[in-house]
Amino acid sequence: MNRADQRRRHRERIAEVRSGTAPRPIRTREAEVLRTGPIGSGLLPGTLGGPGMAGFESHAPDEHVKLLFPEAGKQPRLPVPDSDLLRWPQPLTMSLEYAVRRYDSEAGELDLDITVHDCGSATAVATRRQSGA
Repeated sequence: MNRADQRRRHRERIAEVRSGTAPRPIRTREAEVLRTGPIGSGLLPGTLGGPGMAGFESHAPDEHVKLLFPEAGKQPRLPVPDSDLLRWPQPLTMSLEYAVRRYDSEAGELDLDITVHDCGSATAVATRRQSGA
């Protein structure tokens, strides 16, 4: 598919989603942190990828993803699909929402911008990744 076809299909999918004629399944995906790198002192862009990104779509600038952060040393408690929604386990797993900055469907890479906080869950994960831990 060439770039013009990709743009055309992208516009078609946006119209389908906005009109409510396209399914927007909410589901969980497993992704790995591929890259991180600081921009200034307060922003840490991160790139997620891996097989779990297959089929992901991004069509509008206000789309978001929710990242789950399991407790150290514990298995994450994942939500369970229930029709078009997710049923969340109790107690809730720590989660944060991030705007989709860029999605490259060919590479299967999703870029997010993480605001750096001294005690933030995403900051801790990204920092461990940067240091090779």
